[in-house]
Amino acid sequence: MIETALREVRTTRELSSGASLSELLDYYRRVHDEVSALWREHGQYTYLHHLNAIFGYQRLIVRETNLKQF
Repeated sequence: MIETALREVRTTRELSSGASLSELLDYYRRVHDEVSALWREHGQYTYLHHLNAIFGYQRLIVRETNLKQF
């Protein structure tokens, strides 16, 4: 799911080969914002999935929380 979304971010944001520094910075700023939004939305699943794989897919309790920043 995230791979598909990242592919969409990359393909919907075309950048010309002769882009100026300002255009490059703007392009990467937009891509960063979109990827950050995807991570906020889907990161919990990815994070827990990989941790769960390390610990052998044992059951765990997931509590709902508010957005946290580290």
